[in-house]
Amino acid sequence: MVINTIASADTGHLQDSVKSVGEMVLSAHKAKMDELKTLISLNVQMKLTAEWFKNIADLIASDTSDLARIGGIFDITI
Repeated sequence: MVINTIASADTGHLQDSVKSVGEMVLSAHKAKMDELKTLISLNVQMKLTAEWFKNIADLIASDTSDLARIGGIFDITI
């Protein structure tokens, strides 16, 4: 019965409906992918920033680095 209804339906209208649903699904998928890319980018940036601060702290803690002297002058604590 459903097959007869689909077969007798206006194919142009049916194609438009399928296309519309497909576009909505693709749009939602693209939005999720964009959101995921943003989250991954932020995560990478935060990790790089944390690593950068750790490296700076390690250099400041080292007695032989120039940054240790700068840290002493400006009283930098990390």
